[in-house]
Amino acid sequence: MARAGASAIGLNFFEKSKRAVNLDQASEIAAAVRGELDLVGLFVNHSRDDVFEIAREVELDWIQLHGDESVEFLRELQSELPNVRLMKAFRIGADGFAGMARFLEECVTSNVT
Repeated sequence: MARAGASAIGLNFFEKSKRAVNLDQASEIAAAVRGELDLVGLFVNHSRDDVFEIAREVELDWIQLHGDESVEFLRELQSELPNVRLMKAFRIGADGFAGMARFLEECVTSNVT
């Protein structure tokens, strides 16, 4: 994959997805590509404990959040996993970017980067 130009591989932990992987599968994939590709874990409304456990076990480089995670949740991730980068996905609904703008404003006032 790296030879084809990829810089990261996504590991989908959302159980309802057809492409979901379990912890054992993710660990096996991670071992095969570690050092060649960044490891990105995709989560949707997982518990803090699940995200912490998976991130540490698989040694994720990135956490990508696609659920209703709060700014507090991001703050805890940032505090507990300081070397893991965070991405937050947003749904754009009838109010356009207003929800995302509010979330980002709260991140700024809470010192979440």
